[in-house]
Amino acid sequence: ANQAFLGMLGYSIKEIKRLNYQKVTPKKWHEVDVDIVKNQIMTRGYSKEFEKEFIKKDGTVFPIAIIAWLLKDKQGKPVGLWGIIRDITERKKAEERIEHLNLVLRAIRRVNQLIVRENDRNRLLKGACENLIETRGYYNTWIALLDEEGKLKTYAEAGLGKDFLPMIELLKRGKLTTCGQKALKQQEVVIIDDPVSTCTDCPLAQKYSGRGGMSIRLEHSGKVYGLMTVSISAHFAIDQEEQSLLKEVAGDIALGLHNIELEKERKQAEEKYRTLYESSKDGIDLCDIEGIFLMP
Repeated sequence: ANQAFLGMLGYSIKEIKRLNYQKVTPKKWHEVDVDIVKNQIMTRGYSKEFEKEFIKKDGTVFPIAIIAWLLKDKQGKPVGLWGIIRDITERKKAEERIEHLNLVLRAIRRVNQLIVRENDRNRLLKGACENLIETRGYYNTWIALLDEEGKLKTYAEAGLGKDFLPMIELLKRGKLTTCGQKALKQQEVVIIDDPVSTCTDCPLAQKYSGRGGMSIRLEHSGKVYGLMTVSISAHFAIDQEEQSLLKEVAGDIALGLHNIELEKERKQAEEKYRTLYESSKDGIDLCDIEGIFLMP
């Protein structure tokens, strides 16, 4: 074993001599190792590069890529194995990040499609929450719309179910968690690295064990409609691109709410003037630019 291998695992040369590959390999990989030795290395003298995991001296499990060759003595008898091992932790993190961002982008596309066709506020919110977790972009999502006094108007959630009930009661009393208060006061995303220990006033904190949280207000043209919170792997929450995507989808949802409001106001105005037109005792006429009478 060279120094790079020892440093990778955290053992001294004396310590590593008392171990074998099974001791530094999680049990779930033992059968894989046996199969590769039997069907690749012993058959043709080497393996294809394959991925597995090793266990460091401190107990940390990390991913590796390895190619192994068969060692033989002068008579051609197998006497051992040797291999080249690469720590692929950073590569795996990068792959996981790209995969997750793609899942979030897919969810955003679905939300945008929903916004185009949906004219009901509650269905829009529920559909947005469901789309954001169905692609596995987020563990759970919830949205709360508030009035000018900060009281709950309506809400939607996905991935929480009955666990969301205490939060509903809190919002109905006009109270907000610390992260919710911060989110309403700023345009940027509020990051919660460890909700369990930091969000002591949040009834959902225990649902975020081992995860992070992100909250952002729903705002369009200077009007704040409420806020949205998502549960996410903690290491993704600090990613700037991740935050930008959440900000984008929050803006899209707020735009959808704005458009629904405009359509509602248009219909109300139309109904108001139609009622006025039909009930007026005064004569009202409509004509085109050439003076030809029109009927409403």
